[in-house]
Amino acid sequence: MDHGEYHFFIQANLQHSTVTSGIFTRTVGLKGIDMALVQEQWYHEDCIRGLNIPRYALYSAGRRKNIEPVSLQET
Repeated sequence: MDHGEYHFFIQANLQHSTVTSGIFTRTVGLKGIDMALVQEQWYHEDCIRGLNIPRYALYSAGRRKNIEPVSLQET
């Protein structure tokens, strides 16, 4: 989303919860967040789950569960 000179950023600790992941993805989509830093994301079978937001790319610093933060950026 184009905000002119401004970029909207959000940081969230999802506490490994499916419910907070759902609230987070809805908020990012509705508010037009440009970038998000996510900690304690929800994992299932060693894969990050619940952060599939259309038009956003997910970047992870590593594959060590519960340690590395991830970021979402609008594409």
